[in-house]
Amino acid sequence: MQIVLGILSAVLGGFFYIRDYTLLVTSGAAIWTGAVAVLAGAAAFIYEKRGGTYWALLRTLLALAAFSTAIAALKLWNEDFRYGYSYYNSACHISSSSDWNTPAPTQSPEEVRRLHLCTSFMDMLKALFRTLQAMLLGVWILLLLASLAPLWLYCWRIFPTKGKRDQKEMLEVSGI
Repeated sequence: MQIVLGILSAVLGGFFYIRDYTLLVTSGAAIWTGAVAVLAGAAAFIYEKRGGTYWALLRTLLALAAFSTAIAALKLWNEDFRYGYSYYNSACHISSSSDWNTPAPTQSPEEVRRLHLCTSFMDMLKALFRTLQAMLLGVWILLLLASLAPLWLYCWRIFPTKGKRDQKEMLEVSGI
């Protein structure tokens, strides 16, 4: 599961290189998180097939690294999402001079239509990147849970529930 989530994180992170540079792009969080998750999944797979102390240690180390990178990626995602996707309205304006972009007092109907079309495309692009960010958030949360699942299973197996302990005590008292 970690391998699939890691590949998905790297692919979704690759889509962010289309847009301007933001915190998620410059940090490479999606790609690094995906690479560590793939390595952790591969080490866990090899450990299950071969066993051994070194593979167990490597699996544990990479699982902790996957957990840490998922936490760091979620923090970076939060900062990037808080900053938001902003585009400049000047992206849709065409200026023939190098001075400040001053629109003509009256614009032709074609120019108004072009500006409206450009603005609507920019809004669709903004919605696309917000959706990609939401998908990446889901992948990272699942990756965080997947890296914690072995620890939860281990603790669940080691520490018996209170009901089982009470039942064992009652059996010991009754002499069975």
